[in-house]
Amino acid sequence: MSREIVLPSVMSEICSGKIRGVDNMVIDVPTLIMFYGKEECSLCAISHLYDDLSGFQKINDVMGCKVIILFSLTTVEEVLDVPSHIKDLNFPFPVYIDEFGEFYRQNKDFPSDRRFHSFLVDADGHPVFIGNPLSSEKLWEVFENTLSKIIIR
Repeated sequence: MSREIVLPSVMSEICSGKIRGVDNMVIDVPTLIMFYGKEECSLCAISHLYDDLSGFQKINDVMGCKVIILFSLTTVEEVLDVPSHIKDLNFPFPVYIDEFGEFYRQNKDFPSDRRFHSFLVDADGHPVFIGNPLSSEKLWEVFENTLSKIIIR
């Protein structure tokens, strides 16, 4: 938790079936990062994105916390399949694709345990909460409390 999370310098953003390039995105506001990497089945995660859509929208729009859904791809097969599946899903919320697996190179000590792949970072990119707040009421309460302490209104 003491290390700053660094986002890939080059990503693709897919939103509502449209793809665009994104360069040098920085974390400068409290941000919930939902990370999907080599430990997850990307296609399984994509198929469940709609399950959490209302939660993502509430966090982003109502609570004033940016949400980044990030897929870091590590195989050629994923690079070919994942973006097209997300595009076809026509998901109405931005999903970011790290096509070169840069996230892992930038964040060398990133844990392999999937429970640690959802986390809130402060405006400086340091994790302040770890876990998926959409997975339980208790985690939601802790997330909400943590966010209220770091967000500037």
